[in-house]
Amino acid sequence: MNNSRNVFEEKAGKQGRPCFKDALFVFESEELPDDLKVCGEIVSEFRKTPEAQATCIVMAHSVEKSAMKIDEFKNQNCGSGFTLAIFNLNLFDGLDELKFLMQKKVLGDPRTIFIGSMRHMAGPVYAEARSKIIREDELRMGAPSCIDSYGVSTRADVPARISRLAAAYLRDSEERTKVGKQASTLYLQRTSPAIEALHKIPTAFYGNRLKTR
Repeated sequence: MNNSRNVFEEKAGKQGRPCFKDALFVFESEELPDDLKVCGEIVSEFRKTPEAQATCIVMAHSVEKSAMKIDEFKNQNCGSGFTLAIFNLNLFDGLDELKFLMQKKVLGDPRTIFIGSMRHMAGPVYAEARSKIIREDELRMGAPSCIDSYGVSTRADVPARISRLAAAYLRDSEERTKVGKQASTLYLQRTSPAIEALHKIPTAFYGNRLKTR
């Protein structure tokens, strides 16, 4: 993401636009009932964090609109990918659509916070998200993506928790950029802000390697 960060800053300086260091993509279907929607509240909470001040936020409510907004973002930022994504998996049963969005040539294959209720996540879609997490966990470069499951009784806790986690992932991304791929895995495990945050969330799945310390 280092090149993307440079692109954001260079274009901002030339065009007088806000100076963005990171980019966050948020997806939540507009067809979800209100009791399953949480992303609007997550974004509102995230905007209160210091990390949000230098983050471009792109939010979409359908796959079609996602493609349009991603293309628009890339056109404005020289093809840059996103640093992080938040994806509401509730009642999302389009496995092909999820695979499309997760492609490196589309979103840029960023770390992703998947959220949803176990009761409302389709099995194949959940399995695809889980596979992405396991693949990234095996890379041993900071925190992998995660799935945070919640129920009716814990829904109110989601916006604040996920907004803090998103901020930690952005700090994690910056840490990976600074350290580079030649760094020791032990260093990244000890210093990853996102891993530290995930250890405190009992409802999150983020692979098997980091579950115990």
